[in-house]
Amino acid sequence: MTDAPFGFPRGLSAGERGACTGVLMATYPGTPLTVAELPEDIGPLDLFGTADAEFGTDRIGAYGLLPPSDPDLCDADSEPATAPPATPVPWGSNHP
Repeated sequence: MTDAPFGFPRGLSAGERGACTGVLMATYPGTPLTVAELPEDIGPLDLFGTADAEFGTDRIGAYGLLPPSDPDLCDADSEPATAPPATPVPWGSNHP
């Protein structure tokens, strides 16, 4: 893992990062990675915002994990938590 900054590649917008799903980005030479070269599992982010990922190749020069856009909306399994009701209570929030 490196502390080098990563920018979004062309064609990937910040909006494609989900509330509960991050984006793994890697730098490597040559052709796109094959399925066998991709990591099977990515560890959780630590306090420094890094995670362990074991790639099936030595072509990886550096990698970084962009965290989910709004992890507070997610449960412990990184799935969206139950959403609040779409309509507010009819009497307002200051009603006793």
